Amino acid sequence: MHKMKNKKTIIYLHRYPIEEEAFLCPATRSILDLLTKKYNVIYISLKSKKIDKELRKGLIIRELPFTIDRKDPKDKWIKTILWYFCLPKIKKIILKSKPSFIVHKEQMPFIPSFLSRLNIKLLQDIGDWWWTTLLCKYNLEKISEKIENIEIRDWNKSKNLILTAHSKAEASMIAKRGMDPNRIFVINHPSSKETFRPVDASEIKKKLNLTKDNWIIAVHGITHPSKDYNLLLNWWSKISKEHKNWILLNIGGTTGEKWYRKRLKQLKIEDNAIITGWISNPEKLNKYLNAADCLLVTRKNNLANQGLIPSSLWHSMSIGKPLIITGLPGLSEHIQDRKSGYSYIPDNYESFRSTLEHIYNNPQEAKKVAKNGIKRGEKVFNTKRCTKKYFNLIDDLISEKEIVKP
Repeated sequence: MHKMKNKKTIIYLHRYPIEEEAFLCPATRSILDLLTKKYNVIYISLKSKKIDKELRKGLIIRELPFTIDRKDPKDKWIKTILWYFCLPKIKKIILKSKPSFIVHKEQMPFIPSFLSRLNIKLLQDIGDWWWTTLLCKYNLEKISEKIENIEIRDWNKSKNLILTAHSKAEASMIAKRGMDPNRIFVINHPSSKETFRPVDASEIKKKLNLTKDNWIIAVHGITHPSKDYNLLLNWWSKISKEHKNWILLNIGGTTGEKWYRKRLKQLKIEDNAIITGWISNPEKLNKYLNAADCLLVTRKNNLANQGLIPSSLWHSMSIGKPLIITGLPGLSEHIQDRKSGYSYIPDNYESFRSTLEHIYNNPQEAKKVAKNGIKRGEKVFNTKRCTKKYFNLIDDLISEKEIVKP
């Protein structure tokens, strides 16, 4: 695909190729459909193992010559380091393309500051806070907060940089840490209801040797310290003594999988807790989620997670099972306790245990709440609305229209 001379150019930058990005953000292709009608879109990423021609339609692809395996922690770290080493090459591609705009979809340390110095309008999507994710394992969150605050204040220096947050709590938190609130726009994530939906999961239960007597609580995603799994497992060692038929199902793995399995042995809860390992196929992941009686979205109670909206939230809301969240501000924006889901007080074991017991002892109420959760998810994580907001924001910024925040 060649550039059209009469069109302005947008750089869409992501560490992962379009095939991965389309799964991580279900609105990706619909956003690109709108953008490619009006602009040249150059997609810069690592190389894809599998090429999807439909996803690449209308795009100018610029791939770096190595692939990344998300399920292999070692490969993921090596390729991420190589991504940083390739920043000079990425800069060269960008400057040669003479773009009017850059969309950077990953909030990686230092890269937003690096891009903002190119003096090109930049839309930076907010996601995981890497420093906190890396250092919270060692209880160094105060240090990570200071590093992140320095970065945020540096972003604020560039008048070309605009942020998209995914909750009002996240936008407020970033503003308090040094960013001009007028340059932070809240756009909710898009849903994945076509992939994540109610299905029969009897074959998965059979595969995991789960019986009708078991009550299954599932978490899913990459196993890393920001989800506070150490606290969760400590709590589970207590709960499983009282509820021997309850099973904690971790549908995930990669980075922290080895630690997680070791911790299960140390706590002697292997009979009441299962970790599947990384499941990359979305349809298969959906079946595993449907094997649960209750779904759980946890995050550690720290500054970086106050406004976070993880993908596990909108995945879980589409399944039709009662959902429990850590009662942090961002998550609580979308889950109303005992109406569209259930919430427990962060760091409070009694609140966690009693919430689980309430769901277990009130199955009819839980079914009703789960149905409300599906409706709530469809309303909040609306793909059409997300697509329209992203496109309009980018289009208005390129055309230098005055943007009135709602």
